[in-house]
Amino acid sequence: MTKRTFEVFKDHEQWLEARKNNIGASTLAQFAITGERATPLPTGIPALESALRFGSDWEPYVAQLVAHSFELTIAPKNTPIEQLEDGQMSWHDDSFYSILDGKVHASLDVAAVIGGIPSIIEIKTSSATRFAFVGSELRQRYLTQAGLEAFISGAQQYVIAFAHRPPDWQNMSVEDISAVLKDSLETIVHDGDWDEEQVKALYADYEKNSQKVVEYSQLLDNILD
Repeated sequence: MTKRTFEVFKDHEQWLEARKNNIGASTLAQFAITGERATPLPTGIPALESALRFGSDWEPYVAQLVAHSFELTIAPKNTPIEQLEDGQMSWHDDSFYSILDGKVHASLDVAAVIGGIPSIIEIKTSSATRFAFVGSELRQRYLTQAGLEAFISGAQQYVIAFAHRPPDWQNMSVEDISAVLKDSLETIVHDGDWDEEQVKALYADYEKNSQKVVEYSQLLDNILD
């Protein structure tokens, strides 16, 4: 049986520091799809900072839309998935699950139990108006990341909650942004599709073969897609 650890950190800085000591699901997902290790994102690029700020500001609202869509009630923040009751969801922040003696971690957006099934919900916002319009490689990375997060946390299924990020959102009212997110929300549900041996093999391959790094331009194209 896979040994899992769940840890909640006292603040964002402590969480960031702890992440330096292991590999996250998003990093492993990129390696699984591209065979490349991402370098740290650059700073001072307005379009990138805008996209990241939008996610930070609006993903909790998307989570509320998902709760309404699946008729879920809200449990306290950072409630472990194994402590949730059926029909509950919990926003996770400054916390993560880890496996393989702490070598691999997953920082969840939302943990939930949907129809009796322990689930994770990965929230993605994009300039694309539909999930199907996201580039195929990036779409596969999103699915791989969510699948890894499901296994690492012990969930049996994963949900991609996708919503459109308006290009001029900084000039829009809260009401108008909310309407765009509500109208564009899509939820894509998948059964868990990773096991411990697959994750171990991927991690070993990452440690052995991850010298090639992806260029900033490719990362920015993906994030701003």
